[in-house]
Amino acid sequence: MTYRVIKMSDRSECEHCGKTNLKRTVHLENLETGEDVFFGVDCAAKVLRQRYMGKTYPVSREAVKSMAARAKIEKVLLEAK
Repeated sequence: MTYRVIKMSDRSECEHCGKTNLKRTVHLENLETGEDVFFGVDCAAKVLRQRYMGKTYPVSREAVKSMAARAKIEKVLLEAK
């Protein structure tokens, strides 16, 4: 499945693994179904994979946080136009 990062969220439950009492979750959009999901940072890092030299690897937790911050900034910029 392919996901797009929307923003960081203050929800405390991961919809991927069911873990609760999380500090933050990542709001993702499933590009195949259009469904919005909320994953913990670790689960989001696993599903947001990057390709390198023919293999796929999970992204780092810091990369997920950076993607969410950038997505939020881009949304604000688009709304301002």
